[in-house]
Amino acid sequence: MTERYPTSHGIAVNPLDIWLPESHLNTEKDKNYNNHHTEFYARMYGGFLLYRVFHDLASNQQYMPLDVHAWLHEHYGPPEMPKPIEALTAIEQAWDTQGILQVRKSGGYIQRPVDKSIVDLCINDYDKIARCR
Repeated sequence: MTERYPTSHGIAVNPLDIWLPESHLNTEKDKNYNNHHTEFYARMYGGFLLYRVFHDLASNQQYMPLDVHAWLHEHYGPPEMPKPIEALTAIEQAWDTQGILQVRKSGGYIQRPVDKSIVDLCINDYDKIARCR
């Protein structure tokens, strides 16, 4: 049985901050790694830009060995969905600290800085979410 993935102040904790088994793969080979998103699957966020940007924050991703990643998903269910204000706060903090977005494109990832225009779009999206409540 899985337990819910741990969070701190509405944000999933870094997987390196919880106990994980050692990998049995050759960790010197890149093919034995993939990217783990500490937050929900992208499709669970619906069409909200705020949550898509939050999902794509590099700070919410961890490159890890395939077997450890599989173990993580076998033992933990998704974390609680962050409140919109928690997601927006994380995005604003990423902007303040020169954070990076890491977005999946064509079988790989591209990186771009979290800039003011992205933050402004997320604030607009947050306002739309708040009006719906």
